[in-house]
Amino acid sequence: MSELIVAHLMAFRAESEDCIADENLLLEVVDFSKNGEIEIAFTSAKLSGKPRIYLTVSLPELIAKGMAMVGTNKP
Repeated sequence: MSELIVAHLMAFRAESEDCIADENLLLEVVDFSKNGEIEIAFTSAKLSGKPRIYLTVSLPELIAKGMAMVGTNKP
């Protein structure tokens, strides 16, 4: 059984402000390793070909970077 998370996806053309996808979708937690890497996957219905996209990221590093940004992105 996979774990699902609701997320929002916005995609833009390279070096452009043309939005090519703006949608809510389900992220699937595919794998979580002992070294803290998490693999998530999602399918975008609004991107050409409806690609299945996989993303692997260091969860501890992502949390550390996010915590360092707290308060720095205020309007």
